[in-house]
Amino acid sequence: MVSVSQRIANALVRYGNGSEANVDIYEYGIQALLSFAINAVVTVILGVLFGVVSELILFFIPFALHRSISGGYHAKTWWGCVVFSGIVIAFVILLCKLHFAVNLFFASILVSFFAAITTFCFAPVVNSNHPLNNDERLRFRKLSRSMTAILITLEIIAFFVGMSRFGFCVALALGVSSSMQVIGVIQGRR
Repeated sequence: MVSVSQRIANALVRYGNGSEANVDIYEYGIQALLSFAINAVVTVILGVLFGVVSELILFFIPFALHRSISGGYHAKTWWGCVVFSGIVIAFVILLCKLHFAVNLFFASILVSFFAAITTFCFAPVVNSNHPLNNDERLRFRKLSRSMTAILITLEIIAFFVGMSRFGFCVALALGVSSSMQVIGVIQGRR
């Protein structure tokens, strides 16, 4: 993944309007974009295979939004990220398939309560893959808290208008993103 993003970034500098001084920024952006795209494609493919496409899309969008501003655990390598993401998606598929076994509203509210606490206490969780200065940290703290409140509000509205699958998927997204915050905090203390 790194070599691909390096080649693309160098091509931008060589053939485009890119500046040699910004090649590291281009590489990081390209790597993040490729990683996001690959995860999105893998998510849709797994959704098709297991018959939960809409659920995984409803999970992936709020998860990606929340995770991008709240921070948390990052694998040390790209392949580690792919494997960890695959495990998370398998877990979400399992929960989507077994959702009939629990009271969705009650379970979603519990997960959202956990997400609100972790986000308000820890976010943004900074690591070497995503360093932030003090101003950025304050801005991301406000953004992550606002995003959590918005997603919980959407989740509750979804339940009240009869869209429980949507509400449950948003709760899963918040739960997984918040769990990654907790793992990131624990990892940072070692």
